[in-house]
Amino acid sequence: MRRLLVILLLLGFTSLLGTSHRASAQDERVKTIPILGGFTQIRLSPDGHTVAIFELGILHDGEIVPELLPVRLYDLATFETTQIFTEPSDYASEAVFNSDGSRLMTYHENGDMFIWDAATGSLINQITALPSVNSRAVYYPNSAELVMVCQPNMLMLCEWDTETDHLTRILRPRYATRNDFLAQFENGPAPFYIALALSADGEQLAAASAYGTIDIWDIVTGERVELTAPTEFPLFNIMSLAFIHNDEQIIYYNTDTELIHIIDARNGSELRSFPGGFAGAPRFALAPDGDHIAYITGEREAPVLNVVSLSDADEPLVIDLPLPADIVAQQRQVNLYFTPDGQMLVVGGFSNTVDVENVIYLVDVRR
Repeated sequence: MRRLLVILLLLGFTSLLGTSHRASAQDERVKTIPILGGFTQIRLSPDGHTVAIFELGILHDGEIVPELLPVRLYDLATFETTQIFTEPSDYASEAVFNSDGSRLMTYHENGDMFIWDAATGSLINQITALPSVNSRAVYYPNSAELVMVCQPNMLMLCEWDTETDHLTRILRPRYATRNDFLAQFENGPAPFYIALALSADGEQLAAASAYGTIDIWDIVTGERVELTAPTEFPLFNIMSLAFIHNDEQIIYYNTDTELIHIIDARNGSELRSFPGGFAGAPRFALAPDGDHIAYITGEREAPVLNVVSLSDADEPLVIDLPLPADIVAQQRQVNLYFTPDGQMLVVGGFSNTVDVENVIYLVDVRR
């Protein structure tokens, strides 16, 4: 039942059209890059030059489609595939670059974790991790260690040293008794994390759960502070979040309230909330300047990219994305990343249920 709920949430889409300054696709702002994939996910390297593309296997119900199994690296300058990682036997459900982009970690739901040399495509390490159906992860700055969601039914994070294969620490709430632990399961599925964000100094981790809570983990002490109250049942309503304003605040979009929220990262008090115009499409990207965010609105067959200023310094920029026939935007699948200079936006994560041809976009968002 829960697996069906996840799939239904992934496939839904609420249609809202952006307004204000609209830039047409014909003005050469949008470059379309053909790729292979039915249900794709993307991750951008720290230097903004390379995109890792992998298939969202849960939407194939685990059936292996050989041509979609490998993780691929694409060069955004040449629009060519630079590496194809073929060692894994199962779909990747996460791919993460380390802080200098030299390594790529791919995690697979059978419990395999692979560490790749991004430049040469060679396999550096294979780690036997924990099987899971959810596996958001992030590397710590200038480190071979990463932190990963490691259980689908618990608020549990695992720290891995990707050079030694060692599980170095488990971050989880502390329970006074067994009954306190079992109380998590009394009213339905236990909470688990679905989105992570690391602070700029690497000392705090924000984690959003399927029940809409946001926790702050102190990486040094391992202490947790719960900033927001849970919903009654899992809504998967916070799919991305970010630290802003010198790590003192957190921004996120909540599909339950249909608002962008900015809260104090120390105590969770709300500092500001406002309509974002992207109900049902909870993923967003934060620009390097910390003042602009990008998100998707529009119809499934005709998505619209919106770039807005949090300080209202300029009017929203609205750009149509020219999706080819049979390719659609799914609300919780689309990924967006600003390049480090803030001038371009990489957009991917579209679906094609008819064929295995797909696209990603490179969009000029300069004004």
